[in-house]
Amino acid sequence: MSPMNLGKKIKKLRGDAGLSYVAAAEQLRASVSQIQNWESGQTKPSADSIRSICRVYGVSSDWLLGIGAKRSR
Repeated sequence: MSPMNLGKKIKKLRGDAGLSYVAAAEQLRASVSQIQNWESGQTKPSADSIRSICRVYGVSSDWLLGIGAKRSR
């Protein structure tokens, strides 16, 4: 199985959490278009956004960025 890129991981985390774009945007303090752009790979989240993604979804930044092999949950 090939490793997931950052956008695919963010999309999977949102889906696994059962969050709509609107709900995810509220929790991540981002706009819906930002999340859509991250998930599609058009843009990358800022360092602050990466911290929020990790906090909201309970994953390590190492896993999210492809440095480590495991999620923190």
